[in-house]
Amino acid sequence: MYDFNLEFKPDKKTLELLKQMGYKKACAFSESNNDFFIKGTTGSKGDFTVLDSSDPKKLMHAAKNASVDAFTNVESSSRGDYLNQRFSGLNKGIAKLMAKNKISLLLSFHESKNHKILGRMRQNIRLCLKYGVPTIMGSGAASNDQIVHPESLIGLCQLLGMDRKQAKQTVTYYPEKILRRNKLRKDPKFVMPGVKII
Repeated sequence: MYDFNLEFKPDKKTLELLKQMGYKKACAFSESNNDFFIKGTTGSKGDFTVLDSSDPKKLMHAAKNASVDAFTNVESSSRGDYLNQRFSGLNKGIAKLMAKNKISLLLSFHESKNHKILGRMRQNIRLCLKYGVPTIMGSGAASNDQIVHPESLIGLCQLLGMDRKQAKQTVTYYPEKILRRNKLRKDPKFVMPGVKII
């Protein structure tokens, strides 16, 4: 199990708490000098690169260039919803490019406390399931008190429309896949996905 969305600088207490809950690794978007934590960035250097935006133009550009590992907070736009559809940040075109370029959608447990955001997340998950976009659920914790048990993350995914297997993959399979892919990218013989110098 992985928590790919810690938004604070972890300490020893954080490490103990995460291990006690059954997490293998966690991604912290701050400096950490521990092997348990993966370095996440919203820039270009790190083990896990994320674009934090709800602007469809920025999302489309990043999806075309495959310049990041995941998009986060796409549903947090202040723009109003339509009558029969929510302005969730994703659309069919972006979802297809995300699936093609293996860009994940990173959802935050703590963002789901707002009913409007929850509805937008549900709409985004429908798009992700329809087009095969990898989805990752993280706690979005800003402190040790907000770290969530993996079963709660899985439960929220089920509430949003996934079955048990798909929900479990959001905290196990897809984070592992990203870590393996990024490990390959660091190999000096790597050229691009599927191409390696022999």
